Amino acid sequence: MWHKWLVVPFVACLLGLLGGVAHGQVRLRVAEFAAMSSAAIHLAQDRGYFREQGLAPEFIDFKTSGDALPALATGEVDLYIGGWSAGTFNAFARGIQMKFVASRTCEMRGNRRKPLMARKDLFDSGAIRSLADLRGKPVGSLPGKGNTLTYQLHLMLRSAGLDLKDVEVVGLPLPDMVAAMKNRRVAATFTFEPIATRIEQLGLGVRLTTLGDISPGYMAAAITYGDAFIRQKPELGRRFLLAYLRGVRDYADAMHKRKGRREVIEILVRHQPIKDLALYEKIEWEPADPNGRVNRRSLEEEMRWYVQQGLAQRVVPLDDIVDDRFVEHAQRELGPYDVEVCGR
Repeated sequence: MWHKWLVVPFVACLLGLLGGVAHGQVRLRVAEFAAMSSAAIHLAQDRGYFREQGLAPEFIDFKTSGDALPALATGEVDLYIGGWSAGTFNAFARGIQMKFVASRTCEMRGNRRKPLMARKDLFDSGAIRSLADLRGKPVGSLPGKGNTLTYQLHLMLRSAGLDLKDVEVVGLPLPDMVAAMKNRRVAATFTFEPIATRIEQLGLGVRLTTLGDISPGYMAAAITYGDAFIRQKPELGRRFLLAYLRGVRDYADAMHKRKGRREVIEILVRHQPIKDLALYEKIEWEPADPNGRVNRRSLEEEMRWYVQQGLAQRVVPLDDIVDDRFVEHAQRELGPYDVEVCGR
């Protein structure tokens, strides 16, 4: 029976290698909504930042916050990287324990990634030259009243003295936006990259303005930790965010300083659906805050709007939904980033 003492540890080691988790690494279950800024995650993985922190995150793709948040609340996943909806704030109001701990994305002035685009024929004729000209016209946007993109469209229209009720909002899934512009189903559409660049390349639309110019600093997505993860594994939470923000800083270096840009694009091509290297040089990249700060003002304004629209139950105190300790720890370790990415 002596051989059992050799076989058992050998099999355990083999299973560990097949599972992709080296000895001493802790597996984390991470719900993620894939986006351009997922590059920060890929960089942290490929460059070993998670491994250096003794972590082996397992990323699970969730298409909506509505799918991810129940998994977070029940402890099925440890954390969630992505956006939210009115339902998120309703979950907070019901007492579901989770916390925003860091920003994922932000908007910055001059970034053209998320535009409101007019049809080119209407722009050329002079029928639509500004947001104010959209009054009474059909405007495409992702379907759903309580999603964050509807709120973002509200922000853009508000800058021109309009509200959602002043236009005809046409719910369009992302794959249908190009066709809707081509078939003249809408007069304008609110979209983002790479669809915006595709609409331009086909000569179908013109960017009137962008969310970054209208609302610099707006936080569109965040990292959210589950209650059990915060209470039972705070050290893992600190280590995860430290590794993640190192990936964000590499991404910011490539975006704003063009440092290591080719390598970052190659990583994007390996992990993202877009496989055209040249396209990454044409489209606007999604900004992410290298300091990871949660924009509390942005978060509270959006929550209040959902309440005003009858989509959320009540305004929840920010201290009940935001925990700054993890990002503060990371900033002490990394120091401040030397370029201001997210205006406030």
